[in-house]
Amino acid sequence: MNIMKGIGMIVIFTFLTACTVHEINQDTFRSRDVITTQPPNTSGTKMNEASIPTPRDDLVGTSGTEGSNSPHSFTLDFSKVEWEQPLPQVPLTNNLGTVVVKKQINDYVVFLYQKDQENIFAAIQSGSTTFDIGQIGYTRQQKDSISIEEVDAFGKAYVKITGFCGANCPITNYVQMDKNPPSLLQIQANTVEADLNQDGVKEIIATVGTLAETSNYRLRQERMETVNLNEAMKAQVVIYKSETNTFEASIQNEAMSVWKYFDGKMVSRTVMRGDL
Repeated sequence: MNIMKGIGMIVIFTFLTACTVHEINQDTFRSRDVITTQPPNTSGTKMNEASIPTPRDDLVGTSGTEGSNSPHSFTLDFSKVEWEQPLPQVPLTNNLGTVVVKKQINDYVVFLYQKDQENIFAAIQSGSTTFDIGQIGYTRQQKDSISIEEVDAFGKAYVKITGFCGANCPITNYVQMDKNPPSLLQIQANTVEADLNQDGVKEIIATVGTLAETSNYRLRQERMETVNLNEAMKAQVVIYKSETNTFEASIQNEAMSVWKYFDGKMVSRTVMRGDL
């Protein structure tokens, strides 16, 4: 009898142990299911890759909008210049007054002359016709500082006469002689002709002032346009460097940085080198 009771107790113990193990395994599987079906973390702690800017994102913009500018690029908004001023004809060359300089430029003759004892004026002769350019200096002593040359700009030939309209007031005249009558572009600044965007056509860069203020002139479909680079870049100083065909600018009183004109924009030389 005692043996039968002992065997019964062992069977009951084995059965209870098997049930307990089975329940533990079920709980483990349920826990595992919960872990594998848990949704990914959407708390925003992980950065969205689409929000990371690429190095050249800041070069994209629309002309004339605030969003088109960045620390590395400025879109230039050109405005029209009323430049085709026809030159008035002077009746006779010998009525100009006192001629102080006479210079031959190809088929044309440029005269510097005085109507009085102070101011110097300029005129240009083509064949038997003479056209008056206007005042080019304000003292006779300046006649040796007035330059006369032929230049190329906008794919056209110009007679360029550079003088002074007053103290710290340079004046540059571009005379296009292949029109009838000849036309005049007058800029109150020192100028240089340069192919800024390397397309084979030279633009005009004009600079004036102790704190250099620089503008760019271009010709688009016979429409003369200009932009003030200081205003466009919010720069205190903008200087053109002809030896490198680049600009140096001080923006928001920072140290001078190097810029390149490219496709209607001023682009940081850092970006042009691909350093970003």
